[in-house]
Amino acid sequence: MRPAALVLAAACLLPLPAAALSLDDARAVRALQSRLMVAALKCDDHALYNPVIDRHRALFSQADRLLRARQGGRHDRRVTETANQDSRRANGLGDGICEDARLLAEAALAVPPDALPALARTHQVSWPRP
Repeated sequence: MRPAALVLAAACLLPLPAAALSLDDARAVRALQSRLMVAALKCDDHALYNPVIDRHRALFSQADRLLRARQGGRHDRRVTETANQDSRRANGLGDGICEDARLLAEAALAVPPDALPALARTHQVSWPRP
């Protein structure tokens, strides 16, 4: 096989680049991550968080990079604000937060990465606006 043909054949095996996330998608994905993180801590059940992060790691990273680029130095504060909001919400739900988070985690594990932003919006996960 010629070298050019080998390069072309190898290129066919590479995964396609992920589609660019919109700002709203990035907010929804990052907020879903926060909600699951808070629930995992409140419920002392990391199975609510770790498998979702493992499955959608590239998408969570992409969302974080987009938001960090958009928000600059305010990004970390936004992450903290979201976690605090989710914590207050979790306190208001009591034990119901664990069941809510379990259902959300199961749904997140069942969808491909490109469907995760829509799932996050369906579950009314929102990111604070800058």
